[in-house]
Amino acid sequence: MFFILAHGRWGLPASVGFALCLLSSGSATAQTNLADQASPASPASRSLTDRQLRIEQQFLRVESSPWSPLGLKLSKNGQMVGPRWFSVVPDEAVAGSTEAKKHASHARIFHGATVAFALAGVGLIVGGVTVADSNREWTSGAKLLAAGGLLAILSEGLCALYREREIMEAVNAYNYDLVRDKLGD
Repeated sequence: MFFILAHGRWGLPASVGFALCLLSSGSATAQTNLADQASPASPASRSLTDRQLRIEQQFLRVESSPWSPLGLKLSKNGQMVGPRWFSVVPDEAVAGSTEAKKHASHARIFHGATVAFALAGVGLIVGGVTVADSNREWTSGAKLLAAGGLLAILSEGLCALYREREIMEAVNAYNYDLVRDKLGD
């Protein structure tokens, strides 16, 4: 009644038309659902479902993991495939995708730089403290060693960020090639 009053003399035909549309769409939906239940799945839909299942099993996933060496876990089909201490993104995990292998290689380089800067930073700081302790004061050499150590640790943090970025890029490139069916053998 409100619709008729609000829309004037055209309100009644519009509301009747609207009601008829709702009723007809409901019966059409019911007929479609019954027809879908009665007919078996076509071979094309089964092959599409099989392809989707195959892709889902090969999909490379990244999860946060406090027990992993780098704080994340790579898995395929529920099985952990990386990272490990010296193999951030294993070649087997991204096999078939040249772009993903390139990013995995970059992640390994950044991982090596991260470890190198961390070791150098700790060594320089320990060296600076040792020089200061032997001289009983913070000499300019001891200060330079400690400052170099802090700079190395800062660089280590930046390399770790780039390592994580390259890991994600490798995963994305692999999954993109997988979905596009562009994985080479």
